[in-house]
Amino acid sequence: FKADWAEQFDPEATADKPFHLLSGETVSVPTMSAELEIRTAEAPDLTLLDIAYQDDELAMVILLPAEPDGLPQLEASLEPERIEQLLAASVPNESTVELPRFEIRSKPEVKQALIDMGMVTAFDDAADFSRMASGPPLAIDDVVHEAYVLVNEEGTEAAAASGVEMTFRSAPLPIQVDHPFLFLIRDRLTESILFMGRVVDPGQIPE
Repeated sequence: FKADWAEQFDPEATADKPFHLLSGETVSVPTMSAELEIRTAEAPDLTLLDIAYQDDELAMVILLPAEPDGLPQLEASLEPERIEQLLAASVPNESTVELPRFEIRSKPEVKQALIDMGMVTAFDDAADFSRMASGPPLAIDDVVHEAYVLVNEEGTEAAAASGVEMTFRSAPLPIQVDHPFLFLIRDRLTESILFMGRVVDPGQIPE
């Protein structure tokens, strides 16, 4: 996946600005800034930003908690239906957006997750893959998954129902993404989520 923003950020407008961590500490990180045509929705616990890539077929959706330490609560309560509801309620908005540059590498332990979900036999001597290959018996030794996401001024490069009634309104100006948040890279045509991640410290590249 590689896409440029529909409206790119000017690199000359990027400057170090404060970012508030979950620990309560504040760090200084390179932060992009531009006045953009985006879609926004606001709920009591979060602000949604929908920033288009070129051709408007793909977008980055940012879910910014209302409180600097609100990411864990947001993650615990978030469901697909809630995301769909927020996106459906979003409205066009010309906003000054301040968004930190960030880069993420992730290599989760997939094998144990599959075993925990019940896929046990494939990894032991009882595995039967004889219809796939002849010769000595085969078993799966490991499953490897690695994701990489880079967000900068040009765009993004990547590989690899709530019971509370609420009202939606346009988000205030400007929108400062200055504390931990979730992001989605979404195909608007199929409504599929291609990538999903969390940013807790844009100044670090987690391995």
